[in-house]
This record gives sequence, C-alpha cells and structure tokens, in this order.
Amino acid sequence: MPTAKATLKKKPGPVAPVKQIKHQAPVPIPPDAVYVSAKQVLARYGGRSEMWLNRKLIAEVDFPRPMYSGRLRFFRLDELEQYEKLAVVRGRVKMEA
Repeated sequence: MPTAKATLKKKPGPVAPVKQIKHQAPVPIPPDAVYVSAKQVLARYGGRSEMWLNRKLIAEVDFPRPMYSGRLRFFRLDELEQYEKLAVVRGRVKMEA
C-alpha cells in the first residue's frame, strides 16, 4: 500500500524564461586584410548560410578554395575579388548571348 508521501506530487518551480540566441555579426573586413574567415565570406555574399558555401565549393570549380587552420576556413581576399570580377564578366556575356 503506498504511503501518503509517495502519492504527493511536487509542484513545479518557477520556469526560467527562454533566452533568445543572438547571432553575432561578423567582424568587418579591414582594408589591409589578406585573409577573411568563412563567416566574413558569407556576410560578403548577403548573409548566406554555411550550406550555401559548401555547395558553392563543390559545384563551382572557379570559386576560391579555402585554407584550413584546424576546422576554420580562411579565404584569400584577392582571390574572392578576382572571382567576383569574373562573375560580372560572365553575367554580361550571358546577357548578350
């Protein structure tokens, strides 16, 4: 036979409010930068996702390849700028054809 203590249930305590996750803005790219982080690259292309970058690296041979430092990826800024210039030229060629 259960005792009186065993049948009593505890009242739930106060519930802590759920904290909103705030995304950190990427560090702005300084004018004398040579390398930029993957987060800075994503911000440069309009706040894209990590998956977008992974797919870009797989699908486009011309997209600059990162340098890895552990699990962090860094891209050469001059290679990104060169890629962007080529993309503009390709866009013009497609529009004219």
